[in-house]
Amino acid sequence: MRKLSLYGRKNYNLKIPLYVLKSIITRAKRSNYLKQKSKKVYLAKEADSVLKTIETERKIDRENNEFILGLKEYLEENNIELSFSKTADKLNQVVNNNLNTLTTYLGEFPDTNKTGIKEKEAKYILKYFELSCRRISSPL
Repeated sequence: MRKLSLYGRKNYNLKIPLYVLKSIITRAKRSNYLKQKSKKVYLAKEADSVLKTIETERKIDRENNEFILGLKEYLEENNIELSFSKTADKLNQVVNNNLNTLTTYLGEFPDTNKTGIKEKEAKYILKYFELSCRRISSPL
């Protein structure tokens, strides 16, 4: 355990007290994520699926953040200044409202009175979706 603690400290600047590390290892063994032979600890096969899930979630988060950043830049090009978090909030509101009312299929804009979104913001958020879909579906 000391080697693991030193490894974490040296390579990742993680300072985990030994009693905490022991608790983590014990819980991971109980959950079948770790196996222990003599004093060596190994990742179990079950841990692979958890690690893949975490990596997939990170990838999805990165892609979502890239999309929101692209939308933010697109809105700025159209004279709509929003912070990253406001852009994400407005995107969420427009998407949810459109899913609820299916207005995207009708080419209408969401009811902006209920959401507090300006019609111009909703218009350009939907337009950005349209542009993104065209890029994805167009042959290279």
